Amino acid sequence: MNKKIIGFILIIFNLSLMNAQDLKSSKVDELLQVTQVRETIPLMINSLVAKFKGQNTKIPDAYWEEIKGSIDYDSFINKTKKIYTDNYTIKELDELIAVYKSGDIETYKQKNERINSQVYQAGNEFGQIVVKQIATKIKAYSN
Repeated sequence: MNKKIIGFILIIFNLSLMNAQDLKSSKVDELLQVTQVRETIPLMINSLVAKFKGQNTKIPDAYWEEIKGSIDYDSFINKTKKIYTDNYTIKELDELIAVYKSGDIETYKQKNERINSQVYQAGNEFGQIVVKQIATKIKAYSN
């Protein structure tokens, strides 16, 4: 009888943990939405591709579009989501969302200080990967 009760309690505990994780994940998604991370990444990639395009004028536009389409944004988004999930509580995520929506960017930046270096590192790694991918595709086209 005790084993059944303990088993039931463990099931309830695990379900509540999963619900908390789902809620936290949805809060991070909301934060990324209000901060427009998903919209900003393609703009940065377009800018980066434009620089390479200016240096490699013989490559046709269609190939540049293919290069842009081949870049995996999800890896960066997932890494960013993990950083927020690992460093903020649901309440703190709600506060970040509210502060950002209010337009108080200075307070938002202050509340984000604890992860700045992690996000910078993730962005830097993503940028290096993208540059390598672009360079590899340019080399493949040229050969």
